[in-house]
Parts: sequence; structure tokens; C-alpha cells
Amino acid sequence: MKKRGQVSIFIIIAIVIVIIIAIILIANNKSGIFNNQNSPDIANVNTQIEQCTEQRALDAIRLIGLQGGYTNLPDNFIITNLSNIAYGYYEGEKTLPAKTTIEKEINNYIEITTPYCIDNNNFPGYNITLGKAKSTTTIEDNQITISLKLPASITKGTKTYTTEGPYDIQIPIRLGKIYSTAELIVDSEIKNPDNIELSKLSSLDYYITVVPVTDKEIIYIITDNRSQTDNIPYSFLFANKFKK
Repeated sequence: MKKRGQVSIFIIIAIVIVIIIAIILIANNKSGIFNNQNSPDIANVNTQIEQCTEQRALDAIRLIGLQGGYTNLPDNFIITNLSNIAYGYYEGEKTLPAKTTIEKEINNYIEITTPYCIDNNNFPGYNITLGKAKSTTTIEDNQITISLKLPASITKGTKTYTTEGPYDIQIPIRLGKIYSTAELIVDSEIKNPDNIELSKLSSLDYYITVVPVTDKEIIYIITDNRSQTDNIPYSFLFANKFKK
């Protein structure tokens, strides 16, 4: 009898749980709230977010290349006609940003700019509210992988959809290998600051340009013809300043 009573209690609990779940589902359907980012009703919004994410990622990566690994420059940089460029080597010290720092710079740029991707005026009949973006970037040897989560509430008529991605992007730029080359240059100069081994640079898999700025400062431009955006080879610049 005792066991049968326990079984009955478990059955009652299970029924109550099923009823609660059913009530929640019915309430959501009545209110028109759907958690389905694959719905055809919001496909154009998701496409716009994904395309915009890729463009913002490209903008960040280009800026990283022009400014020595930063989208937001540090206090110490050199002003040139090319761009404002951070130092990778400064009077004997390695100041090239770590690869993880560059990944954070890309993330910050994407997170700040992607909420501006969607303009309600471009989607008549929709009311779109975006939440806080969260980007994750991984710099690999042959590509840059970006995953963005962007919570969104999208209302069309009486239906409201909630979505957040992730929106996954792969950019075929060999930034990992380019960064390793920049590190090789800086580490070589720390070991022997009085001698730039141009022969070693010429043997690398990139076109490397050395631009004198002053008698103590130079700029390295690492150009990779195999990494292109809009048919333009990707370049990574950084400045070096030697001791007096």
C-alpha cells in the first residue's frame, strides 16, 4: 500500500508539471512570442545582421592592420601620413600587443558598432529592439573566426520573435601568420637592435617594407598578397623606436 501511494504521488506530480508546461506554451502562443530565429518572418532581419557583422569585422581587421594591432590606439603611438601607428618595439622594449589583446580589440569594435546595423526605417512593418552584443574572436594562422551573439526582439504584426544568433563569420586573412612575422621582427631587434637583418626578412612569405620616419624611428609594413579584402592585399603596420 505504501509503495502504491508513493507511485500515485509521483504520477500526480508529473501531471501537474505537464499542465504547467502546457499553460506556459499556451500563454506564449496567445501573446504571440516565439523563440525561433529561423522563421521566414524575420529572415531578412537576420540576413542584415549577419551581413553587417561581417562588414564590421572587416572594418575592425583593417583598422587593426593600419594601427599596429589596435582599433583604439594606446597612449604611445606615432603620427604619420599613412595612419597613426602603435609601436611594436620601443627603446628596447617589446610593445607589440599580444594576440589576445588584438582579439579583444576586434571584439570591442564589433560590440560597439553592430547595434547600429539595424534601422527600423529600413524594415517597414517591423519593430526591432536590439540588446547588448557579445563577440568572440579567434585569430588563427589562416583565418579569423568571429561569433557574435546579438539579442533581438522583432515584432511583426501580432507576433514577436526573440533571437540572438550566434552569427558566425570566417574572414580569410592570415592574421595569425602575419602576427608571428611581426613578433619575429620585434624579437630579433630586441636581441640585436643595431642590426636589422634584411636578408632574413626577404626569406619570409610576405612583402615587407621598411619605412624610415626619423633617425630613430621606422615603420614596418607586412603585406600579404594571399590575404585580400575587396581585392586589396592585407597589410599590417607597426612602428619601432630605437634608443638614442
